[in-house]
Amino acid sequence: MQERYNLQDIDEVFEKMNEQDSKIMRMLLKKLWIEDFHEQCKEFGDATFECMDKLLRFEADCMTMQFIYNGFLVDEDTCKEEFMPSIG
Repeated sequence: MQERYNLQDIDEVFEKMNEQDSKIMRMLLKKLWIEDFHEQCKEFGDATFECMDKLLRFEADCMTMQFIYNGFLVDEDTCKEEFMPSIG
């Protein structure tokens, strides 16, 4: 079985736990969850991926709009794009 979680992602989560507040941590974890689940759905086949792809892209878009609308405060050194899913 292929390893689901990249050690770099896990290290990124632990690094952010020490630096950021809980809202930003939740956004980062949700981003990682969406991206990971999207990749896993690709392995399930056409019908599953077709349905889940649309749902996960929609969720990623909603998450990005919420992030922008709320204007989550991040340090000037931190790029806001790192908290937004790469899909959607």
